[in-house]
Amino acid sequence: MVKRVAIIGAGVSGLASIRCCLEEGLEPTCFERSNEVGGLWEFSDHSEEGRASIYKSVFTNSSKEMMCFPDFPYPDDYPNYMHQSKVQDYIKTFAQKKNLFRYIQFETLVTSIKKCPNFLITGQWEIVSEKDEKQESTIFDAVMICSGHHVYPNLPTDSFPGLNRFQGYYLHSRDYKGPEVYQGKRVLVIGLGNSGCDIAVELSRLVTQSNIEICYLPYQVIISTRSGSWVMSRVWDDGYPWDMLYVTRFASFLRNALPSFVSDWLYVKKMNKWFKHENYGLMPLNSTLRKEPVFNDELPSRILCGTVSIKPNVKEFTETSAIFEDGTVFEAIDYVIFATGYGYAYPFLDDSIIKSRNNEVTLFKGIFPPFLEKPTLAVIGLVQSLGAAIPTADLQARWAVKVFANSCTLPTTNEMMDDIEEKMGKKLKWTPDKDLGVSAVRMPEEEDCKLLPFPQVPLTLKKLLITSQHTVYTENYCQRTQRQKQRKVKQTFISELKSSDFRIMYQVHSNEILKLENVDDGRASIYQSVISNTSKEMSCFSDFPMPEDFPNFLHNSKLLEYFRIFAKKFDLLKYIQFQTTVLSVKKHPDFASSGQWVVVTENNGKEQSAVFDGVMVCNGHHIIPHLPLESFPGIQKFKGQYFHSRQYKHPEGFEKKRILVIGIGNSASDIAVELCKKAAQVFISTRHGSWVMSRVSKDGYAWDLVYHTRFKTMLRNAVPRRVVKWMMEKGMNQWFNHENYGLVPQNKYLVKEPVINDDLPSRILYGAIKVKSRVKELTETSAIFEDGTVEENIDIIVFATGYTVSFPFLEDLVKVENNMVSLYKFMFPPQLEKSTLACIGLIQPLGSIFPTVELQARWVTRVFKGKFGESNSQILQTNYIEYLDELAVEIGVKPNILSLLLKDPKLAVKLYFGPCNSYQYCLVGPGQWNGARNAIVTQKRRILKPLKTRAIKTSSTFPVSFLLKILGLLAVVVAFFSQLQ
Repeated sequence: MVKRVAIIGAGVSGLASIRCCLEEGLEPTCFERSNEVGGLWEFSDHSEEGRASIYKSVFTNSSKEMMCFPDFPYPDDYPNYMHQSKVQDYIKTFAQKKNLFRYIQFETLVTSIKKCPNFLITGQWEIVSEKDEKQESTIFDAVMICSGHHVYPNLPTDSFPGLNRFQGYYLHSRDYKGPEVYQGKRVLVIGLGNSGCDIAVELSRLVTQSNIEICYLPYQVIISTRSGSWVMSRVWDDGYPWDMLYVTRFASFLRNALPSFVSDWLYVKKMNKWFKHENYGLMPLNSTLRKEPVFNDELPSRILCGTVSIKPNVKEFTETSAIFEDGTVFEAIDYVIFATGYGYAYPFLDDSIIKSRNNEVTLFKGIFPPFLEKPTLAVIGLVQSLGAAIPTADLQARWAVKVFANSCTLPTTNEMMDDIEEKMGKKLKWTPDKDLGVSAVRMPEEEDCKLLPFPQVPLTLKKLLITSQHTVYTENYCQRTQRQKQRKVKQTFISELKSSDFRIMYQVHSNEILKLENVDDGRASIYQSVISNTSKEMSCFSDFPMPEDFPNFLHNSKLLEYFRIFAKKFDLLKYIQFQTTVLSVKKHPDFASSGQWVVVTENNGKEQSAVFDGVMVCNGHHIIPHLPLESFPGIQKFKGQYFHSRQYKHPEGFEKKRILVIGIGNSASDIAVELCKKAAQVFISTRHGSWVMSRVSKDGYAWDLVYHTRFKTMLRNAVPRRVVKWMMEKGMNQWFNHENYGLVPQNKYLVKEPVINDDLPSRILYGAIKVKSRVKELTETSAIFEDGTVEENIDIIVFATGYTVSFPFLEDLVKVENNMVSLYKFMFPPQLEKSTLACIGLIQPLGSIFPTVELQARWVTRVFKGKFGESNSQILQTNYIEYLDELAVEIGVKPNILSLLLKDPKLAVKLYFGPCNSYQYCLVGPGQWNGARNAIVTQKRRILKPLKTRAIKTSSTFPVSFLLKILGLLAVVVAFFSQLQ
């Protein structure tokens, strides 16, 4: 009978094996080459030969309830998905509680495992181990190999011609530890597995902190894939972890019971529920092949925002670039990261013991070599099923030790081989090259992975304000920076909005990273990572579409590049007086008759006064921070640091801090999500909660393209209010149940601008962010919340509490009460005798601000010219499309859809069912643009252009949806005329 069992490796499989041996009355001895348990989960800041290696930011793909040992649950306060450090803590606690350390020989390397001469009789093994350069030979009755398979990297350099002359640096993903060294670099990641996607997403965040060349190099991180992959989110129905819903007996029964074509159809439909993989260049070549999916919560939004791009397989490398199989080229590559998996290898074991065939390891049930004369060797944890590893390894170990103890017997060799053949056949349908991890490969010689540190070149972008009529004044509070030398170029980005004879402009300067105390007073301020919340097709000016290759959601530098192109195109710079501060705007003495204004400005310390016929105030409302310290008792004795969100620029300096963010708006959520990747813990305190939306909507299209249509606006206005409330709550909870995440608004049906954030739910699910109620009181080091809970050791408080509306240069011309401004149509002060002053852009619609301010400016300038008198409308609309249409009616540019239905039905359908963007207001009337119709009918091409960077065969479609839309539009027309009668 087996007594002594050798266990190779003290990871989760090794610990499970030790415990199972003890339960079966066996005597385990575990050999671990490192000085700690945990195996793969024990992070080291450098990769070690012969040991598994992970990067610092790794989170589990299985939830805590599905990946614990069967008799040892995770603590209740552990997050559902855990950072590798949390898993390591759990593993160490398990080993301590189960008293397993006494059976482990640390810092001991197993150099060989051989059959004893009398193996046919005894089944025994000779183990040679080494510690402190001393070797020892020991006889064991059985062996359990628990060393895993993430040890020996597969670096297939022979498959990439030209790599030998590539002048950049390349490495395997096991050598990747963190993003810091890649600051500002252009990176190609080869491989679309979990590691490849994790690394690409993490590196893509550095795009927002890189040097100015970002504006000319559209993609800084590219993923190259041969065959594509399904991508799944960890957040599933109602916000529950995916495996809590997918890995059930009922779901498994359905998958096995349904006909294959039905099962395949349901599988593809489920995989495409989050976003349409075909639109993102991710569709697997064989869409019904049940290949292990990639788990990544951020990849789709990163592709949509343009910070990650998907390309086909690399055909060839040159000295500085990669040429892909579709003929496209990625230039100026700094790093290539091979996320190409691992090679199966047990160097301490004779190759004849564990055989491979068709690139698969031949093991019965993934555990026992079928050709051994005695079943006294088992491989634990080699199987990679679509589920958690710990329960799998635990059951494998429990069965293996029972076989060792003769409590269970194995089938004959022929029966085991028949079972393996059957599994191999099923594997072709379910998980090719994945059942046992990665394919067996010939190991390349060790490569010199070249890594060189380089300095960080940050980019800080700042927004300026303007006031204008025939001359445009720009208020610029930032000092000019010195000219950058060599390849560093000083940048000035100008964005312009043209309207009749007038121009509205923003100016943004690059500068060094600002410390908190260096944020300029009197001007707007953004953080480096800001990405637009509205898509490019909904954010462009009406007669100037954004370039096709621009991503759908733009980093602030990309948006400013568009403004710069716009300024050059329409020659607007000559109307701007830079470095000019507006000190006052006052009525001219004869204002009652002339409507004129006296504008006092300052430039280089010199004041100047000028008279204007009209004034457009365009300085925005993100300038004066609202910092309600009086509402937080104890803030004066708080010993940590606190500041307003306008002073936040980047996450550097917040490492290992416990941070409290007060507020649940867009800035608060963005900052919390960004900081939680570096901080020890981040808390969000909210009084009322908020709905949270993703930029990624139906089929992976941008949310505003789906939400802002005339048809949906008609539905919201036509159906009963109770139904609208139900539809709104259902729509908002479609992504995840807000109540489960502590985010549900107190008033669910209050029409409040939702938070647009792609990462917040997953970060809450990971436990990196915790949502708390309102702060009741602050102490020296802690925060006490209204629900009675306390969070200790708070280091930093970020007040994301909004801004105060103020116009100091207007005196009392624009009245502000309780931060509310009384303006007709959100533009004109109603008390003025002459309508010659207007505020542009002071509204915050649930939609893009750019089409809104353009229509505002177009109407205001026509009012200034005397083409319109006072409007009779008494109702101020806040709905995005209704407000735009209201302004369009005043200007005379609203399209007549009923008329177009007869003349141009295709365009009418696009206008009514498609996204309501700015092009629609250039079809007719003043400012008509001949390219407007083409811009509308071709917008889908521009949407998909930056997404479909990997060419795949498109699925055939039948224009049923178009016919249904025509019928729906006809029904609306009939209903309209029926009401008239």
